[in-house]
Amino acid sequence: MNGTKNNSVQDCFGEPSTATTAFKALAYVCIFVVSLVGNGGILLAIYKNKQLRRSINYFVFNMAVSDILNPLTILPVTFVEIVSGSDTWKVDDPWLLGNFLCKLSFFLPDVSVAVSIESLLLISLDRLIAVVFPLRTRYLSPKVHLMSILCAWIIAIAVHAPYFYTFRLQLYENKTYCVANWGPTFNHVETHKRFVTATFITFVLVPICVLVIVYSVIAWSLCQERKKMEQESSNHQKKLGKQSKKIVCSSVAIVAAFAFCMIPQLVFIFTRIFVWNWEVPPNCAFRTTIPFIASFMLHAWSAVNPCICFIFIKTYRDTLKKLLCSLWSTAEKAWKAIAYSLILVVSFVGNVLVLFIFYKNRQLRRSPINFFVFNMAFSDLFNPFTIMPIKVVQIISGSDSWKVSNPWLLGNILCKLCYFLPDVSLIVSIQTLLLISFDRLLAVVFPFKASLISPKVRLTAISCTWLIASALHAPYFYTFQLFSDQNEAYCKQLWEPTIADHLETHKKFVTATYIIFFLVPFCLLVFVYGTIAWTLSNNNKRRQRELSCIQRQRDQKLRKTIRMSAAIIVAFFICTTPLFVYMFTMIFIWNWTDDLQACSFHTWIPFFSFFMFHAWSAVNPCICLICINVYRSSLVRILPFSSNVVHVTATR
Repeated sequence: MNGTKNNSVQDCFGEPSTATTAFKALAYVCIFVVSLVGNGGILLAIYKNKQLRRSINYFVFNMAVSDILNPLTILPVTFVEIVSGSDTWKVDDPWLLGNFLCKLSFFLPDVSVAVSIESLLLISLDRLIAVVFPLRTRYLSPKVHLMSILCAWIIAIAVHAPYFYTFRLQLYENKTYCVANWGPTFNHVETHKRFVTATFITFVLVPICVLVIVYSVIAWSLCQERKKMEQESSNHQKKLGKQSKKIVCSSVAIVAAFAFCMIPQLVFIFTRIFVWNWEVPPNCAFRTTIPFIASFMLHAWSAVNPCICFIFIKTYRDTLKKLLCSLWSTAEKAWKAIAYSLILVVSFVGNVLVLFIFYKNRQLRRSPINFFVFNMAFSDLFNPFTIMPIKVVQIISGSDSWKVSNPWLLGNILCKLCYFLPDVSLIVSIQTLLLISFDRLLAVVFPFKASLISPKVRLTAISCTWLIASALHAPYFYTFQLFSDQNEAYCKQLWEPTIADHLETHKKFVTATYIIFFLVPFCLLVFVYGTIAWTLSNNNKRRQRELSCIQRQRDQKLRKTIRMSAAIIVAFFICTTPLFVYMFTMIFIWNWTDDLQACSFHTWIPFFSFFMFHAWSAVNPCICLICINVYRSSLVRILPFSSNVVHVTATR
């Protein structure tokens, strides 16, 4: 049997093209995903919504359970056969396990299809009784529904029980195949023909006829009932007409989908049996293309059912929407918390490493610029200790209420400090960046005057950065305070009652801060580094031949420092611009209190802006450790596995 099949395929087309294989594989992946997700969604909707656990939904649940067996059994097997280009059985060691999987992989999907068809018939009969014999619906108790479902499984299992005898692994030309063989007990060809014919007549042809008859009776009954109700109120008539139309439309969709999915396989099988007597078809299309289409449509049935349920049954649709919203909300919280946790860890570890390297490496303390790097790392270290943990807790809890409110005095102090320290930290970091740029400007443009800047002057400049930042944010100790609202404590900024107009004062304070410490520094940084780059370029053109070896090394070091500084500027621009734009939009367009016209201004844009703003403290140490050779080499030395790396490198 396998030999005949293989020869016929070779005579027709040989190996399928890559495009054909990709198309077939993609088609099966689509129905695999739709079937798994759709039926999983049906089961989840019924589990979550108690309103759905009644009458007809028992059958819908049963159909979803049976349909979900398809993507778990036969669809992966068919996909592997398509991709590998061979229908050999991949699991044959141990032989017993291979045999068991061979039987199950064809038994379960066929039982699944049979149960699904029986469930469809039970649904149609349930609707028939509800529409044509409404007074008899009281006899359809949950026990009757459960007994019907149990009978559907028993019948399907009993019909396909011979699979455990017929399906087995067989060797052919040193390859293993999972084939159906009724021998030696029965004549394989005749028995297989009768079994397939009986199965398709019983579970495909008869159900199509029954479904057409039942839903035709339902449609006719609804039309008759609508005619009788013509003299009643128009509202009731419209409501009845809508319900009737929905039932008729869903009925037509179910019957059409069932026929569309089943008839290709029915026609193909009956043609093989009664036209070619189960011999190899003379037409190549009947050996490759038509079998694939017929089999694909049969398997697609498990993906079509849940789609029909969600399209025509509003309760399932609404339940799915609620579930998706709930899942999205949980997923959104998770990835936001993970994002903040990530920058918290990177900021803490990165800045601690920069401080530790500065402490351990005396060579770094000889260079004035490294004192500024130390100051920036020290200031950035406040973020992972203050605002970032607060953000993570707020995201996970889904509330911005203050968690430390007892005793009230401690809660108030923490409220003030947790917003004062990170803002001071950021302002110090920005001022330090300006100091680094001015230091590089002196070293490149005025190299002889750079030596006049003593370490004391640099330390005084560093002290000034902290004094300026602390003085600017000193009002935080007055404005930030705890407020009680509905048994919840909130840490809010309020300029009242000392300053009457809170909003105007807050707008002026935020505007001035952002202009002085974001817009102006950015312009200065661009101007300073532009001047440095221009000076270096001119020096290279003028003194390219005159430069001594020491001068060239000095210029190379300067260029590396400038690259690092330029990287910090770019990072500064990327990290601070979103919040700068958001704040100015809130102040000058939305007037801080107006209803926001865009939904994204409630959630996504604020989160993204503040996340990028806080990420600045994690980006700085990464740039230092990547761009500065001394920091990078010092980092390698202090790593626990560095000695092994050095030893291995030396031996090689």
